[in-house]
Amino acid sequence: MSSTPCRCISLEKETVRKETSMTMNNNNSILLVDDNSIVLDAVSRLLKFNGFNVTPCKEAAEAIDHFKRESFHAVLTDIDIPEISGIELLEIIRGLNSAIPVVVMTGSHEVELAEKALNRGAFDFVTKPFDPDYLVHTMEKAADRNTGNCRHNLL
Repeated sequence: MSSTPCRCISLEKETVRKETSMTMNNNNSILLVDDNSIVLDAVSRLLKFNGFNVTPCKEAAEAIDHFKRESFHAVLTDIDIPEISGIELLEIIRGLNSAIPVVVMTGSHEVELAEKALNRGAFDFVTKPFDPDYLVHTMEKAADRNTGNCRHNLL
């Protein structure tokens, strides 16, 4: 009896196992925004490990600049970021390209804000602390929704 080879990645006390025979995400591009360096690094590593191309940003202005210059399949943003709120960032991104799915991350105590984001056009939300498999699945759904529609954001 042989076992399926797998790769593992550690993510804040949890281990995510990924079978090497699983298909990758065709290098879907994700714009990731979180002002917390630890979360930004952990989520970036998790998504990259699962086949995504990730552009991590600590600030909304940096994210907007990348969004204007590059193409993304989806955006993942914390709802509580400095400068402007994640909801305001969602509205700016939707104003630049309404076809790009935006997923918001929120603390469990901020669920009302997540509902507000959904009402303003967010694709979905995940609560922190998040289940790594759920986050990856949510981003796969968001990117898949936009596959074929990914175009330069200025068109």
